[in-house]
Amino acid sequence: MLFKKNINKSLAQRVFFENFIIFSQKLSIIMKTLRNSLSVETLLKSIYSKF
Repeated sequence: MLFKKNINKSLAQRVFFENFIIFSQKLSIIMKTLRNSLSVETLLKSIYSKF
């Protein structure tokens, strides 16, 4: 019974870690996209400020 409980616990932990890894990967992609869009925005502002 205890062994079965441990298997369920480790399975839950594995699922949690897999979801966490997927989430962090998505988050890093979102952050990169935001950083790129911000740099594009600042680039456009610097171009427009010259005119």
